[in-house]
Amino acid sequence: MQVWNTNSYGAVVGVFNTQGASWDRARREFTEHLAPKAPLRAAVAPADVPALASASDARYVAWVDSVQTACVLTTYDSLHVTLARGQSDIITLLPLKTSAGIAIAPIGSPLLRLHLCIHGHLQQMLTLAPSQAS
Repeated sequence: MQVWNTNSYGAVVGVFNTQGASWDRARREFTEHLAPKAPLRAAVAPADVPALASASDARYVAWVDSVQTACVLTTYDSLHVTLARGQSDIITLLPLKTSAGIAIAPIGSPLLRLHLCIHGHLQQMLTLAPSQAS
């Protein structure tokens, strides 16, 4: 299952492997119904998010929370996430800004876990301007 949300600066995609399990209200936990299956492999692309799909020539940084890794994708490129039953992952998608041949996307600091809450604010504060030659 994939769910997504957007703000003015990017998007977040949640990917969940819910095969063979359901929520037990009495025990307040997931109950597994089927024998273990092979892990689920899901593809995530910026085009999965309708607000990002319209920019066909855009490039995005995709931050994969489970492995604390970033990669660059075009709108229709996808990355693959492998999830065991009951696992989930969060992928943050931010557009790359380019100036003077340098591309940047403020994903925050994974060491401080800032990417979870302020990447949109960092994007809002970021202004790229060409350097002025002297």
